[in-house]
Amino acid sequence: MALVSVVARRPPSTTLASPSVAPMSTLSSHDLSAAVSPFFGDLGSKYMLDPATAEIGKAAGYPDGFAFYMAGRGGVLGDVDADVVYAAFAFFDRGVVRKMWERGVAVEGAQVDFETALRIESRWLTRLATGQVAKNMIQSFFFHLNEIKADRSRPQGEAARMTMKLGILGAGMMGSGIAWAAASRGMSVVLKDVSREKAEHGKAYSARILAKRVESGKMSPDKAQAILQRIQATDVMQDLSACDMVIEAVYEDQALKAKLIREALDVLGEATVFASNTSTIPITELAKASARPEQFIGVHFFSPVEKMPLIEIIRGKKTNDATLAKAYDFVKQIGKTIGV
Repeated sequence: MALVSVVARRPPSTTLASPSVAPMSTLSSHDLSAAVSPFFGDLGSKYMLDPATAEIGKAAGYPDGFAFYMAGRGGVLGDVDADVVYAAFAFFDRGVVRKMWERGVAVEGAQVDFETALRIESRWLTRLATGQVAKNMIQSFFFHLNEIKADRSRPQGEAARMTMKLGILGAGMMGSGIAWAAASRGMSVVLKDVSREKAEHGKAYSARILAKRVESGKMSPDKAQAILQRIQATDVMQDLSACDMVIEAVYEDQALKAKLIREALDVLGEATVFASNTSTIPITELAKASARPEQFIGVHFFSPVEKMPLIEIIRGKKTNDATLAKAYDFVKQIGKTIGV
């Protein structure tokens, strides 16, 4: 409804590629009207600067009334290009921002006549479209996401290196989730913990996810069993020797992580990339425990792994391009969104 009401008041002659709007602080009242009219048609900015409207705004809890963002705070449009305003419409159907907007429109619009309510709705939408939240969402969900999809953060010139066998140190909540994410995408997984019992408990996490999918009809029993069989639960470090990538996912104790890094490197191949899922310890600090810091990198998953789409890749001071490319390819392989 909001999008329709605003666009309906936009003159047919106004194209989407409107000229950039200068900062409101430099505009006269005449310029204000000219700047706003492409978005509100014949309403222009007169209503938005009307003292009576400001009084309604004050009654609704806005110290400067509805006109405060036009007259006293730099303007609705600020220095935003018209294209950005219209692009922002696509992102409003999201969570808290949408709820806050709907509540404001509902409360204020219910206190006035229908035509005035439509104007209030239009103003709220413009305020959202040109606010910092909208700018951030456009930057993240459009520009940044397109850069990720285009592999702009991946080192150029490095050959693709798919992960065939993944080792995981720690079968707790994070390690178990990572095992599921990898096995469900076709990788063989070695899930290691201090005891076979704990490792099997971590593997059972994937079994529960698979059972729910089978029960709901989203997956066949045969496919579920095939995924589960890709996970090898173990308490033997040597079982990691054939892995081409290993992720450490134990709790946040730097001394423990350093100990496991050294023990794992004793059995891993020279080309194996070692990653840490740490969320608090600098990767460069952890890499000091490795004899091959250039092959050490941070690959931080969010919890719960099976639901959260984002993974952060953190490069250490000595991490080389080949290691970064390997981690990047691994994240894409399991279908997650990459943040470097």
